[in-house]
Amino acid sequence: MLLDKGERSSYAPHGTWDPLTSEELYRFFGIIMYMSVVKFQSLDRYWSTSPLYMNNPVKDIMSRNRFQAILSFLQVTPPADIDKGEKLTRIQALIDHVRDTSKELFHPFREVAVDERMVASKHKYSGIRQFVKDKPARFGIKLWVVACNMTG
Repeated sequence: MLLDKGERSSYAPHGTWDPLTSEELYRFFGIIMYMSVVKFQSLDRYWSTSPLYMNNPVKDIMSRNRFQAILSFLQVTPPADIDKGEKLTRIQALIDHVRDTSKELFHPFREVAVDERMVASKHKYSGIRQFVKDKPARFGIKLWVVACNMTG
């Protein structure tokens, strides 16, 4: 859709979009998980041919151009379903799934505590980031957590 409107260009050499297969999507998510564990200074270093990065498996899994194409065009919800006023629209299905699964699987003991927790984040424009002066992670997303004294 964005290619047809001319709003974005493709990373493909011929300028078109190749359909995404389920295997490519699994590889893409695998690379994302790998990148969350193994940190490099830039995205291009994961595809570097330098001897310093020779044990990095990413370049053998997917080309950099294909990864960037999927990364730039991947969207969780269709554009028509996006509610600009609701900040969590794109992940609402995930939030509902976690809530329903937690209700089904989590059965706390008698003593529980409610605590606040900061998840560190460097994003700036979502509107849900907060600043708390007395926390180790001063900028982030504030969560309210129910903790059971027996299970943690």
